[in-house]
Amino acid sequence: MVKAVKKNNELIGIIILFVVLSIFYTYLMAPQHTLIARDSLDGYFHLNRALSLRHIWYSPINFNDWGGVGNATALFYPWLTIYPMHLLTVIFGPVSGFLLSLTLVTFLTLVSSRKLQEQVSQSLRTIPEQAVIK
Repeated sequence: MVKAVKKNNELIGIIILFVVLSIFYTYLMAPQHTLIARDSLDGYFHLNRALSLRHIWYSPINFNDWGGVGNATALFYPWLTIYPMHLLTVIFGPVSGFLLSLTLVTFLTLVSSRKLQEQVSQSLRTIPEQAVIK
């Protein structure tokens, strides 16, 4: 019983840490709640990709955004993976939705990294000492 409570407290602490780190990382990317082109326009490109998904269910080629040139980025990028960002931009606006999606992706990356670290640690504990190269 005590072991389960301790494990739950550790899990809650890790989740709180990951949420704080995700928010802090997003804050560093946009301290004034604006998107700043630091070294490239990659963030603007992906934001524009998310905004252009409003017509994806009709055609993968979008003629309404990207200056009306008919950009087909949905064919080359997995648009379904960025669709949650599109939904967040529709609900919260372009900048807030983009920043929320960045926070969410950062949090999920930390969670998956932690899960992998736990699995690798567990598998290393099960290796017999004879198999370890010294």
